[in-house]
Amino acid sequence: MTTETFTTPGQFLWVSPLTGTVQIEMWAGGAAGGGNNTTSDGGGGGGGSGYGKLNAYAVVLGTTYTGFIGTGGTGISGTSGTNGGGTFWRDAATFNIPGGTAGSGAFHPTTPRAGGAGSAPASFTGSFDVTTTGGTGGAGVNNNSGGGGGGGGSGGNTTGGSTGSAGTAGTGGAGGVAGTTNGGIGGVGGSGTNPGIAPISGNGGGGGGSGEGTQVGGTGKNGKIILTYTLPGGIAPLALNHLHKLMNA
Repeated sequence: MTTETFTTPGQFLWVSPLTGTVQIEMWAGGAAGGGNNTTSDGGGGGGGSGYGKLNAYAVVLGTTYTGFIGTGGTGISGTSGTNGGGTFWRDAATFNIPGGTAGSGAFHPTTPRAGGAGSAPASFTGSFDVTTTGGTGGAGVNNNSGGGGGGGGSGGNTTGGSTGSAGTAGTGGAGGVAGTTNGGIGGVGGSGTNPGIAPISGNGGGGGGSGEGTQVGGTGKNGKIILTYTLPGGIAPLALNHLHKLMNA
């Protein structure tokens, strides 16, 4: 069994080493947390990516296939961050998972700054065999010593990412838990006057919202594609890796 993992944002080319089927697993980019701009509130956490799997995608020996890895959202000082970028296989209209939605940094006088939504199967393009939802970012605390909400976790093979915890007075919320099998965790929300935190491991998790003051929300994690297949006899994996590097140079 051969496994290839792609995590560098942007397009890559994959030359099939077999005629047969390949298992394809996909995550998009997690969103950034909200950056706060007042002295009393915390920003909302960014939403995590959902997950999609194709159990047996048909490929032809020597054919070049295109993949694209979505970039994690970027935290911005004093305002909402950016959404996570979408990940696709072949093209955006064939198999596509959109990124998570950024956490809010917009001031509201009576309600917490909302966490961004995780990407859900209803927004996916293409017919996947397995799908799970990314976790929603936690809300930032309102009208108090602001703690940011934690980012949502990304989905995995059998379980969706969990929702990040809401911030409390002076303390950032915990990041959401990753979905099982290669899902990514969410980032921790900023405490006190600290910025939000990016997830420390995995792919597709959302960044935490910032604490009080003019702060930056945590950056989301980049997406990922994992290809798993059984090679026919006589083909060396090292030779395949060399070929892929030449195609992507």
